[in-house]
Amino acid sequence: MAGRRYVINGEGITLDESMGVHRFAKEVLKRVDKILSDHSTDKDHPQVYLLVPKDRSLKEEYQNIRVSRMGRAGKTTITKNIWYHFCFPSGVRKLRGIGVDLTLAIPLGNCDIVAVYDCITEHFPQLCRSVKSKLMRKFYIMRVKKAVCCAKTIVTTSNYSKDEILKMYQTDADKIKVICCGWEHMENVQSDTTILERLQLQENGYYFALGSRAYHKNTGWIIEEARCNPDQTFVITGKSYENNDTDTVPPNVIFTGYLKDEEIKALMKNCRAFLQPSYEEGFGIPPLEAMSFKRKIILSDRACLPEIYGNSASYIDPDRTDYDLEKLLAMPVSGGQQVLEEYSWDRAARQFYELLCDQET
Repeated sequence: MAGRRYVINGEGITLDESMGVHRFAKEVLKRVDKILSDHSTDKDHPQVYLLVPKDRSLKEEYQNIRVSRMGRAGKTTITKNIWYHFCFPSGVRKLRGIGVDLTLAIPLGNCDIVAVYDCITEHFPQLCRSVKSKLMRKFYIMRVKKAVCCAKTIVTTSNYSKDEILKMYQTDADKIKVICCGWEHMENVQSDTTILERLQLQENGYYFALGSRAYHKNTGWIIEEARCNPDQTFVITGKSYENNDTDTVPPNVIFTGYLKDEEIKALMKNCRAFLQPSYEEGFGIPPLEAMSFKRKIILSDRACLPEIYGNSASYIDPDRTDYDLEKLLAMPVSGGQQVLEEYSWDRAARQFYELLCDQET
């Protein structure tokens, strides 16, 4: 006899360009699908459904996760929110399941397992400048507050984020479950080394970062470090840097704009070191990806990064911009194999599956 039925919000999983939260959901569910196959003969094994809008297509094929379709999400913020907060809860009721959201949609109803990856939106109101973004921020915080209060389980990806959620929302610590992130998705990406030729880069001849203009990412630190290290090249990749005409930056900084995973892999595999000077992160997947290619990583000493990467990284104060990066890299660090073994999508999938098995009736 099958166990409890879980209905997962699948709208975010259909997106081509995805943030780390969507990566988390895609990679975990891909592996949970296999775990379900391995446990198909177990008594009371959970049933997992993925609820997807009718106007979205799934690239991933599942053998044991059942796909159900309902409603249309459209392309606008309004239509997507209608799907999150009305269609999805209705679908959960129709399937007589337990609602699960892993992609920060945070539905207003019928969702007992909700992922909250960080408190960045709460801590940095300056990220929202327009009237619309300020209203969306208030709506988001209201939904998180409701979820933390009413959901049976909150999923997050680091002990740091768990502590931040507890400080912000004063909930029961036992209901917050930490499930790690991983790096193995990069093994299936074909490296496109033509990006090195296009950018006129040499192997081991540049520092690389995945950035955005968001304040908490602190990519201004990289620009200032480029001024202090004029003999070094710095490459910053990110969609928000596609149009950079108005920015005054030193000539040794290259903004690539949005790149595909294949191009990002090539830049990561061949960089001198990967940089992440963030003020705030919920986990920080890119340094883990770089570490899987045996690249050195230079990270901020803030937020969850020391927790995840321990003594396998070189650390900087994100408020200080006068480092000699070559001297910093010359300082000894431990190898990253232990970190790669501790944080993997396989482990995350096992943790998530166990969470489903442990849910109370």
